[in-house]
Amino acid sequence: MAYFEWADGLVIDGGPFDADHRQLIALVNALNTATSEGRGVEVIDDVLKKVVAYTLGHLQREEALMSSVLRGWLSLHIRRSDKELKVYLAEPRLKSDIPSDARKRKAR
Repeated sequence: MAYFEWADGLVIDGGPFDADHRQLIALVNALNTATSEGRGVEVIDDVLKKVVAYTLGHLQREEALMSSVLRGWLSLHIRRSDKELKVYLAEPRLKSDIPSDARKRKAR
């Protein structure tokens, strides 16, 4: 059984954003599976790099939509997500796989 399962209550758009969220859930579940099989140490760096990279791409897609439709929410979204990602972006093991432009997001 998966650690985290997709549920109808998580649906946002029935399209690309839900697909992103499902991919992030799959990564969390992959880490949980590896950990429960005693392989957590082997896979954690790779999974976390994938989570951070995928999350940054997801945020860029969300922000592109917000900039065209929900301008008032964009600045708040960037500040909130940057705060949450700050811990991960500071991790030296992950920095090399994160594009430098993705680390320089600015609130509009």
